[in-house]
Amino acid sequence: MSEALAACQRADGFWSVSLAAPTNFGSPAAAGPETSGTSLFVAGMAYGVHAGLLDSALYLPHIARGWNALCHTAIGADGFLGYVQGTGAKPEDSQPVVFSTVPNFEDFGVGCFLLAAAEVYKLGDIDLNEEEEQEDPQGIRGLYGETEPVRVEYYSAEGLRLDRPASGLYIERCFYPDGTVRIRKVLPSGR
Repeated sequence: MSEALAACQRADGFWSVSLAAPTNFGSPAAAGPETSGTSLFVAGMAYGVHAGLLDSALYLPHIARGWNALCHTAIGADGFLGYVQGTGAKPEDSQPVVFSTVPNFEDFGVGCFLLAAAEVYKLGDIDLNEEEEQEDPQGIRGLYGETEPVRVEYYSAEGLRLDRPASGLYIERCFYPDGTVRIRKVLPSGR
């Protein structure tokens, strides 16, 4: 199933509301992403990789592309999770799916996103933004073509924004000039 899903992934990292007919968005106003299905596919592939069921070399690029799409497109500046499709038997139902769409039932999209986050977290400290490691023996370019990020944000393990790094476990979100964003866990020193 993961092999078939990987083949259906869009260039932007999301999966469409219809896997069988990827150009059927259900509505001309909703040609964009869909969060709940993408979250579940990312969660399933991440689980498959860390459980040893899927080849990490084949599936990490799909996981990374999907996870980055969710984090950088589906989550708004206010923390709202957008592009969640409501109930329906076909893509035309619960349309249009746009960022501000509120599903017509309990917001299961947040649960799907949190499941994906938990499974991606279990992958450990991997770089979700880099599909191939570039050779740079002198370290001149740095990990992302630049030595330093242009901005760094800090978050607690629970996902709350921090003003500065925490003394315990925290998350760093580094923004680079080329638009790359690197997210990594930082463990307390000595651990």
